[in-house]
Amino acid sequence: MCCFLRLPAKVGDSWECPSPYGGPERRCTYKTIGEEEVNVPAGKFKAVRVEGEEQFWGTTYRVTRWFAPGLGAIKTVTAWDDKENVEELKTIINRSSMDGLDKK
Repeated sequence: MCCFLRLPAKVGDSWECPSPYGGPERRCTYKTIGEEEVNVPAGKFKAVRVEGEEQFWGTTYRVTRWFAPGLGAIKTVTAWDDKENVEELKTIINRSSMDGLDKK
């Protein structure tokens, strides 16, 4: 399994790991860039920015992820060839407001 964020987060830290998707020719490299304020539909957060490359299925994906304390990844931008995919945290559900929803 691959580690997308190394803690404690230190600017300039870099690491490499096998791709989470397996295979001998698949690998991932990441670097901690620093802390930024990030706006996503769920709100504005201070987050640690991590940039990296994920190589698998014959394609190199450039990935930028922002991690907010207590939430995890709040935004991910993945780019390859001439394509880009953006994933953002839309809402935060208070766990206490979900009491009883997972019970039958």
